[in-house]
Amino acid sequence: MKTMTAYIPQSRIPGVSETSDRLGTLLNDRRSVAQWWVDLTAQLDELAGRLMIDSQEVWRSISDQITRDAPHMSAQLRRLDAEQEALESELFRVRMEAGEAAGDPKRAQAISGTVRDLLHRIRRHSEKTNQALYDAYERDLGGESA
Repeated sequence: MKTMTAYIPQSRIPGVSETSDRLGTLLNDRRSVAQWWVDLTAQLDELAGRLMIDSQEVWRSISDQITRDAPHMSAQLRRLDAEQEALESELFRVRMEAGEAAGDPKRAQAISGTVRDLLHRIRRHSEKTNQALYDAYERDLGGESA
C-alpha cells in the first residue's frame, strides 16, 4: 500500500476529477466569505497536488510505454505533455491570485470565473488524454476493453 507524506493511503487520495467536482460545487456555494476563500485555496492546492501526481506517476510511465509501442503517437504525446505543464502552471498562477484576493468579496466572482475556466480546460485535457490512451491501446495495439 502506497502512502503519501501525510500517511494517506494512495487509494484514499481523491483524483483530479473528484477534486475538480468539489471545486465546482464550492464555486456555487454561498457560505461566509472568509470560509469560502479558505476552502477555495485548500481545494486549489489539492487539485495542484493531484494533477502533479497524475502527471508524474501515471501519465509519464504510460506515455513512455505508448512511445515504445505506438511511436507514431509521439507528437500527440508531446502536445499532451506540453498542455499538462501549461495547466499546472496556470493552476499555480490561479492559486496565487486566489491567495492574494482572499477575503475580498468583490474579487470572488472574478476568481470563480477563472477557476471555472481552468476546470473546464483540465476536464478537456483529461478527455484528450483518455482518447490518446484509447487510440494507443484499443485501436493501435488491439487491447481488450473491459
